[in-house]
Amino acid sequence: MSVLAVDYRLVPEHTVADAIDDGVDACRWLLDRGVTDIVLAGDSAGGGLAVSVATRARDDGLPPLAGLVLFSPWARRGPAAPAADSFLTPRCIARVLRLCGAAPGSPDLHDLPPALILAGGRELLAADSHWLAQRFRDAGVSCELQVWPGQGHVFPLLRALPESAAALTEVARFLTTRAVEVARRR
Repeated sequence: MSVLAVDYRLVPEHTVADAIDDGVDACRWLLDRGVTDIVLAGDSAGGGLAVSVATRARDDGLPPLAGLVLFSPWARRGPAAPAADSFLTPRCIARVLRLCGAAPGSPDLHDLPPALILAGGRELLAADSHWLAQRFRDAGVSCELQVWPGQGHVFPLLRALPESAAALTEVARFLTTRAVEVARRR
């Protein structure tokens, strides 16, 4: 599968809205080139950004996306309880909140594509993954939440972990399923 990595604008030099604009512009760029089976993916704050780009693309009338893959998405809810996360700290979360601004309300997720959320059972933002998965389901969107016991924040991207390979196999399964379903709609 082809991948487009978007060099979107970052805080504090730019706003979160600028990053969302960049993501939607990237979707338009792909659509202009005939790409129709777009899956947005992101980890941590990038997972939350992927959801924001998907909702903006929907609101702007772009064709439906094929899917969302979210690794430990930060839905800007913050930690619900202490966890033994070796990667992310409450101090880090507080700093990012200061840079990004106030947390948004509950996102309107209706008519978004199916989503796969992978989270570690020991990460500080595990509650965000549960919260976001429930919001998807409440909106009637198919969402598969996988919480991997003993794992920390964005563990699938830590290639040295044996669980990373297994988690990425789950992502490949999801992407293959989405590609087949998109092809059937054509």
